Amino acid sequence: MESKDHVGETDESGLLVVEFPEGTLRACARSATRMSSAMSETILRGSREQHIELMLDAVASVRGHVSDARTGEPLEGVRVSAPTVSELEYTETDRGGDYAIAQFPATGRGHRVVFRKAGFASALRVLTISEKGDWTILAAPGSDKQRAGLVVPAEVSVALAPELRIEGTVIDPSGAPISDAAVSVEGYFHLMPSAATPDLGQGRTDAGGHYSIGGLRADISHSLLVSSPPYGQVVVELPSSSTFLCSVEPIMLEKGSSVSGLVLDPAGRPAADVEVRITFADRAAVRTPENIELVDAAGIPVSADAGQRVQGKYRQTRTDLGGAFEIGSLVAGHYTLQARGERSSSLVTTSILLKPAEKQTETLQLPATCITMSGTLARNGTPLVGARILVQRDGWSTQTITREDGKFWVAALDDTSPYELSVNYTDPLTGAEWEAQQPVWATACPDIELHEVPK
Repeated sequence: MESKDHVGETDESGLLVVEFPEGTLRACARSATRMSSAMSETILRGSREQHIELMLDAVASVRGHVSDARTGEPLEGVRVSAPTVSELEYTETDRGGDYAIAQFPATGRGHRVVFRKAGFASALRVLTISEKGDWTILAAPGSDKQRAGLVVPAEVSVALAPELRIEGTVIDPSGAPISDAAVSVEGYFHLMPSAATPDLGQGRTDAGGHYSIGGLRADISHSLLVSSPPYGQVVVELPSSSTFLCSVEPIMLEKGSSVSGLVLDPAGRPAADVEVRITFADRAAVRTPENIELVDAAGIPVSADAGQRVQGKYRQTRTDLGGAFEIGSLVAGHYTLQARGERSSSLVTTSILLKPAEKQTETLQLPATCITMSGTLARNGTPLVGARILVQRDGWSTQTITREDGKFWVAALDDTSPYELSVNYTDPLTGAEWEAQQPVWATACPDIELHEVPK
């Protein structure tokens, strides 16, 4: 669906009526003194009237100064972004390195302020402003210092360190460069003792197989994930750098292996929309180098290597209607293959060894403890084909569609509590839309009563 924007003002009762086509609607609101601190997201279906309620929070002003950590000189053109009613809103520092944010959430909850400028590592602070106007910038690890004030505007100033730039080449087994390979960089640092914050970058190799990715922090370790199907994905660990340029030895990609197969329910029927995850058991542990502590203009330590990784730890997909799955671009080695259920629980696990460029096939059968909900969807005795069946509970969901005889089954369920069953069917001849929504136990054969959606 094409993006459509609308800006309007509410009436005296706070009501605004807007017509939108079907799709996802994201709404926010602001006044001169208050704003909604988060977007409200709603799915619009059919021509029904839907009501969205937005809560306005108090706001306060923020100001600050950004300087060069090496020279102390003010930095102009630093992009400063903070949570506002629009994800695209930001401000920039002026010639004196100063900036101002007119409306910042004053909710008593911490919100991020991010500083970015080409040639420098980005900086992040967590600012909390109460509705009364007192504010706090949380301390970094290894320090008991906190900046705080009793009146607004809040003062958030930083000194930006030079960026770390990671450069290198990607080649094939013959030594020829691989162009257009995707290269992503991942590192994590402790802005607060209890939370790790990502430091990310991405790029692609040029015709000569060369990549160059900047805007990173030099005081933490990173990993490189290099991907170029049909070659196998490679992860390279990099320690923190004492310089601001990290030249990586050429990374050679070899032809990838793959694993494909079926997931079956306990009765041997194909299990649709089941998560299949493969984890590389041979991956080396993340090296945790000694931390290099940087200090900003206020004397606050701003870095501590968290030594965590997300990218490259595993690959995952979901089975199709026939229960089939395939995961490719894998390097040779030992893997753990799992079919996973609600709350990422492992339903069945097997270990496999992939040889270079091997195509391996596996069948995963769900244990007898997994319940398959089944039923038939019909109207006036006629099976309904292609109806969407959605089963969800506590934020987890799985889905399928009815088959030629109107039958459906949903695998990998349990009987600990009821699920929410939603059905949506569009008549291919008339365009009429029918739906149903009801609680149901996995062990039940649901009796589904469809209701036509008003035009």
